[in-house]
Amino acid sequence: FAIAALSHNYKSGLLMDIARWICVYNKPPETNGLKPIVLFISLENEVYENLFDWYKKLYMSTYRKKPEDLSAEEIVEYVSREFNKNGFRMIAKRRMGDNFGYHEYEKMVDEEEKKHHGKVVATVLDYITLCQRCPEDREFNDPKQLQLMAERFHNHTSHHAIFFATGLQMDTNASQLAV
Repeated sequence: FAIAALSHNYKSGLLMDIARWICVYNKPPETNGLKPIVLFISLENEVYENLFDWYKKLYMSTYRKKPEDLSAEEIVEYVSREFNKNGFRMIAKRRMGDNFGYHEYEKMVDEEEKKHHGKVVATVLDYITLCQRCPEDREFNDPKQLQLMAERFHNHTSHHAIFFATGLQMDTNASQLAV
């Protein structure tokens, strides 16, 4: 699943909503006794920023009022409890796009599954156009490199039954089409 939009058009917000919706409004699939993991990887925002945004949305949707001021520890506890209450384990990671691409993603999935005795069932990547391109694709132009990287993510997640959502940053030429 990919969201394509211009800069500052709620790509990150929608991706964060998708991760929240998966955890809060769904029951995990059967994973043969392994803990179902939702992996949220941000290449743009810090984890604490995402946690605070998730907290505000969770609180507003539950209590229909402005969130209370909580300490950082209380926010982490609240978000973790709400995201994990249906049986998922939400893991939020921050990586720098210059040092993160398909190969690093594949390694991260393996490490998180081993570390938590789990099975990644969904990955939300904020967002793929910030990823480092694969070294073996350097001979191709940027659009072809992005296509090849997206194919790698698609093939890996399809083969491992992982839902995958990401964003695509549209360039300034796309703004000419926006009405």
